[in-house]
Amino acid sequence: MFRVRMLPADDGDCLLLDYGTEDRQHHILIDGGRGSTYAASIVLALKDIHARGERIDLLVLSHIDADHIEGLLPLIEDPDLPGSVAQVWFNGFDQLSDLEILGPRQGDAFSDGLLKRAWPWNADFNGKAVAVREAKLPVINVVGGMKITLLTPTMKALSRLRSDWIEYRQSKTLPVDPDPVPAGLEILGPKLATVPGNVAALADAPDVEDRTVPNGSSIAFVAEFEGRRVLLAADAHPSDLLEGLRKLDTEELHLVKLSHHGSKANTTIPLVRAMAAKRIAISTSGARNRHPNPEAVARLIQYGPKELHFYFNYRTPYTEVWDSQAMRDAFGHECFFGEGFEMKIDV
Repeated sequence: MFRVRMLPADDGDCLLLDYGTEDRQHHILIDGGRGSTYAASIVLALKDIHARGERIDLLVLSHIDADHIEGLLPLIEDPDLPGSVAQVWFNGFDQLSDLEILGPRQGDAFSDGLLKRAWPWNADFNGKAVAVREAKLPVINVVGGMKITLLTPTMKALSRLRSDWIEYRQSKTLPVDPDPVPAGLEILGPKLATVPGNVAALADAPDVEDRTVPNGSSIAFVAEFEGRRVLLAADAHPSDLLEGLRKLDTEELHLVKLSHHGSKANTTIPLVRAMAAKRIAISTSGARNRHPNPEAVARLIQYGPKELHFYFNYRTPYTEVWDSQAMRDAFGHECFFGEGFEMKIDV
């Protein structure tokens, strides 16, 4: 079995990969969503895993945006943390530089917690940054038969993050994950209604690619178990994902967790064509940035495979519009929504 669980993480990401057999499973936790996600969802999942006699085999913090890291801060600090974590992938300041730590500030709080926990940190990368350093993509075999092929971040992206990290420390706040599309572009013309007749125009709206530094530092990868492949795109830049997929030279992607919660700035037409995935998972409540953007979903419908399956972990005005009878009749896709605790997708 290979299952992806999208936990309700507000406008962020919090994903669990379960793989193995129904009787004996392995688990990878990716990101922690907003701060409330730990008490509301993560700790419950950890208790269940611990009760089964299992553990988190890999914890991945993809990048330091608030909607990915906040829910992991109470995890790292919980004195009664249920179960154990075998290893962690996270690019902290020490992995980006030989400089001494200047002082704990948000993203650094997770680093401090890791040091106290003494969990193996980036051990698969010899304690250095999780990154694509050469033309060949890194391939890591995780316990239980899971193969991970790293697509991003590049060393160039991490260099940009390093130069900005001190500013994050001085500001005493986490990066706020703004919508990377300049506000002025939103008012160049009337907003198109999300109806079948406008899908082609929405899909062909000009691409303004995400260039935000934290998103560009995202740890994004393809997870493969028993021939089934999932792209976990974090908030990665579309051009970086595209470059990685071209190097991957793999067969079908059986599921894609869309980058940046379905932002139009992270879902470009070339990337949609390269992914060629029929099953799309989008993690967001739509808060703050009103994700997923209609342009992103329209590109998937217009330029992706036919008969798409969309998996939304929240039913919102920005997701249920794609579930109307008119939309489904026009384009042949199906929509599935999370109910209650989590959204389960069997790969």
